[in-house]
Formats: sequence, structure tokens, C-alpha cells
Amino acid sequence: MNPSPRHLFFRDWRGSVVKVTNEHGTALGLSPDTYAAFGAPGGTMTPDKERGPGYNGHESAGGLVYMRNRWYDPNTGRFTQEDPIGFGGGSNLYAYVGNNPVSFRDPLGLSADTLDVDSTMAGKVQNCRDKSAECGSMPDSLSRSTEYWRIQRGASGQCAPFIIGCTSHTPVAGHGPGGTITVVFGEFNQVPFFVNSVAVLGHELGHALTDRQAQCAPTEDCATAIEQVVRQQAGLPPRP
Repeated sequence: MNPSPRHLFFRDWRGSVVKVTNEHGTALGLSPDTYAAFGAPGGTMTPDKERGPGYNGHESAGGLVYMRNRWYDPNTGRFTQEDPIGFGGGSNLYAYVGNNPVSFRDPLGLSADTLDVDSTMAGKVQNCRDKSAECGSMPDSLSRSTEYWRIQRGASGQCAPFIIGCTSHTPVAGHGPGGTITVVFGEFNQVPFFVNSVAVLGHELGHALTDRQAQCAPTEDCATAIEQVVRQQAGLPPRP
């Protein structure tokens, strides 16, 4: 009995498949080499292009992309059905990512995905959500914003002069306004008071949401106040 052939999928930051090879690295032509801004396929493909995932990592049929909750037309840059969450995804019920596909994606056909959580941080962010209502609401606020944010794990010294975490408002490469939240777990024992991922995420998410408010910048006051709320809700010792 011959084993089934193995296919390897290569994706861009949106999750769009840009190359499919066999186990020997030979390109099979089952996906486009490139996509236009709104997802129209480019490059060269074989007639088998609709057999595998493509734009945003989803299957297509008849020129439409199946975004799980509705169908999307990459040639017009619009969905073919109204948004199932109504105006929660924006005032235009058929628009795709607020007409800004260069910065955002919408893999579920609901609203623009503006929060990129590194796979090594997903469990930590979920734990923060579970422990604190405040920590649960802040990622949601970033997800609904018009900015693109990334939450990542950092290496020792990456946040210098800060030690255990930092928030940068420098846009993530390839995206518009937003920034990066970095948590340095290896340095938690370097601070003279109790910290864990919940406390640090609460503090840095606070920075992401409040730093550009006139009453907050450039001090730590707002982020620290939010951290104290998160600590209280999570049953952690207050920050001295």
C-alpha cells in the first residue's frame, strides 16, 4: 500500500498559502505565487488551484473565498453577504477589513483581526483573560481598534532600559499605526516585588491603550493603575 503524498504549505503573514510543494520541495502549482491587496490571485497556477487553501488560508470556489461565516469576493474586495455580527464589524456590512487589507485581515468573515498574539503567548493572554475582567477587556479593545498590535515573548535585555516588559508604539513592519507588547519572562526574578505574566500583561496592555492619552503620557501612572486593578481581580499582591 502506497502512502498518501505529503504536501507542504508555505504562508504569508495573513495565513495565505503562497506555495505548495511535495516532500521533496518541488512546487506543485496548487496556489498562486502572489495575491493582490484584496486577495485576487496572481502569479502562475495550475487548474487545480481550488483544491487547497489560498487567501487567508481558506478554500475557494467559483472565484469566491470561504471565510467560514460568509463568502468573500477578492475581485471586488467585498463580502457577498451582510456581516453576521451586524454593525459590530463596522458601518459597512459588506466591507472587508475597513478597506485596508494591507494592514489587516479577517479570517472569520466577522471583523478585522488587528491583534496578533505570538503562539508562545496565546496561553498567557488567555490566562490573563481568565483571571481578570480588566485583562480580558483590553485585548478585545485592541482587536476592535483601527491599529495593528502584536503581543510577543522577548529575550533578556530586549526591553532595556526596562526589565520585564515594554510597549512600543512603533508600527509593526508592513502595517499601519499600532505597536508591539513584549514580555520578558526570564527577567521576572530581577524585580523586587511579585510579578507574573498576568501582572505584566495588565501593565503593558494598559500602556498600549493609554500612552497617547494626554493625561497619561509620558508617565507610568495610567498603566500602573490598570495593573493594580488587574492584580486585585486576579488575587495578586498589589504593586508597591
